[in-house]
Amino acid sequence: ETDLEQEARNVETFREFLAKTSPAFDGVTTPKIYARLSTKKVLVMEELKGISLMQYLDGDDFTRRKYNRNGARTTESLIIEALNAWIASVGVCGNFHADVHAGNLFVLDNGMLAFIDFGSVGEISPKTKRSLEDLARCLPMNDWRGAARALVGMGAIMGTDAEAYAMIDPLARDLQDLTERVDSLVQDMILMDVNVTTASIGAIAEGGVSAAGMPPPQLNSLDIAERANRLVLDVVDIGEKRGLRFPREFALLIKQMLYFDRFVQELAPELDVFTDDRVNKQLT
Repeated sequence: ETDLEQEARNVETFREFLAKTSPAFDGVTTPKIYARLSTKKVLVMEELKGISLMQYLDGDDFTRRKYNRNGARTTESLIIEALNAWIASVGVCGNFHADVHAGNLFVLDNGMLAFIDFGSVGEISPKTKRSLEDLARCLPMNDWRGAARALVGMGAIMGTDAEAYAMIDPLARDLQDLTERVDSLVQDMILMDVNVTTASIGAIAEGGVSAAGMPPPQLNSLDIAERANRLVLDVVDIGEKRGLRFPREFALLIKQMLYFDRFVQELAPELDVFTDDRVNKQLT
């Protein structure tokens, strides 16, 4: 994330993607790079004027209307456009923006949606992509064995073929338990307005576990942050027990989908990304 020449190339790849898919994402942009003025240590970009999605999330109705093209775009359509552009970029570019949190998405003064900060980019192999498509198809149907088979197909379980396939049923039970606990945790976070999931789960992509910070003092039942970190530790435990070796791009994709899940919960709680025809189904 410190090689600014590489980051400039990442931005240009995304700009080429937007041009190639026009007019599908004409409402999406990213800063123009001034290559002549840039070096490995200095990156000079076009100034974009607007507010981050984080500010948009925290803003009042007046603020949101101001940045919704004078009311022509709903907050739901804003999230759908961001999600669709990101999903399509995974398929078209072969790589993806791996850090699209609420501070790296901007709603501009002209109503456009901007992706910024391409320092962290993941590359997805065809094998991983096929397995992810299988995984995404199985999870909404609670097909835990199918999801476990997808992970085996990804090569997430080390060992012989016989050893890997012997792990399908135990892994299916682990996935069911973890999914139920994640659902419960996310619901409690929404009720208590504690945003720690991405901070905690994001540690998976970095190969470790990090604290998410102290929860608000009014939480006197279960500590939400502690539960989130415990969940990460349990994922690590399952990895050790089952011999899981997730590809780096898989962990980055999961982290990114958690970011988008939070956007949906906050801005478009009625949106079902699995059934809404407006949402690109390549990865959802």
